[in-house]
Amino acid sequence: MNRTLSSLLLMTALLVVWSVSHSYAQRRDTLLQTYMFTVGTNACQATLSIEPMDSTAARSARMVFGTYSYNRKGVDIDLLGDTAYFINRTTMMCKLTELYADRTKVENYDSDTTGFWEIQITLDTTQKPIVSRLQGTWFSKDRKRTLPIQSQSCIGYLKIVHPRYDILIQYPVLPPPYQALQTQLQTMAQKNYTSSVQSARKDEEELAKMKKENKEYADEVFRYASYDRTSVAYLGDTLVSMVSVNYLFTGGAHGMTAQSGNNFYRSAGTANFRELQLRDLFRDLFVTPPSLAKAAKSPKDYIDVLNTILMRELRKQNAEWVKNGELKSLTKDLREGGIPFCLLQAGIAFYFNQYYAGPYAQGIFTVVVPYTTISDLVPASSPIYGLAQKK
Repeated sequence: MNRTLSSLLLMTALLVVWSVSHSYAQRRDTLLQTYMFTVGTNACQATLSIEPMDSTAARSARMVFGTYSYNRKGVDIDLLGDTAYFINRTTMMCKLTELYADRTKVENYDSDTTGFWEIQITLDTTQKPIVSRLQGTWFSKDRKRTLPIQSQSCIGYLKIVHPRYDILIQYPVLPPPYQALQTQLQTMAQKNYTSSVQSARKDEEELAKMKKENKEYADEVFRYASYDRTSVAYLGDTLVSMVSVNYLFTGGAHGMTAQSGNNFYRSAGTANFRELQLRDLFRDLFVTPPSLAKAAKSPKDYIDVLNTILMRELRKQNAEWVKNGELKSLTKDLREGGIPFCLLQAGIAFYFNQYYAGPYAQGIFTVVVPYTTISDLVPASSPIYGLAQKK
């Protein structure tokens, strides 16, 4: 099955498959890390998952995978690792393969190898949660070019795991200057956990009632899984963005994976953050910039321009329901906050979850709209004005 492994989707899919066959104790051992680092002189960000292997003969072995992006581009590149091994209690060596999926290729949009990593990950187990640093070498696809990889900072993650139900909530622990926002994240995580436990308990009770009332359900096994992982997409002094990947399985042929974004802003010199809506970023009325004049048909506001850009990009990515005309416009959902988005270093990522723009097999579509494309829509009072003015 051809599927694009877009922003964090590869990591999510692998985590789901891995978790199904693993115990709660092993899943608690999964380590998620977000790195701010450089490849040569290029500033980058990566989120890596370090998973224990299911083998008593390889207790020092780990599986490492995730995504990274160059700050100036904001496009996710998937990382899939060979088996990694600890060479001592806190240091592991691993090799990673870069995979970039281009959905604009009509015939075949599977991932293409774009390079290789050979890195060392050193854990600081004195910290809670655990953080680490990475260093190593990036190799081009033909291995003729190399660049040094060096981490500058790392964000660790905490987990809430239910002792009986298959429920996992994971969220980042931010540096001290973001303490007010950290409190908000903890509250959000606890609410998600409570909601998931209530849903699992309700499903379990309903199944027990059905089995009691109807013998046809006597052999039915209770199945419920909910994994909610939130990671840092952008961390600035006044602007912080999170991307969440949620997997939910309540029986049937398959579970459902969804991506969403939470974007927070505070005025310079203040401690408290407020959550942003799309309307907070743009001016209502504007003169159509020359770069969009041909594509936009007399746009009235930022919604019309975003609709034009997003529909065009979804068509390029072969979104079936856009191409066949079933999905004609995004304006209503854009205006009402029905399309999740996340602020990145290079642009705004919009997520179109399963069954929104195409059938289940097409997965989640991600469209990153570069700030350079929409800078004329952004007023000086906007939280993203500084990002939008960078060339």
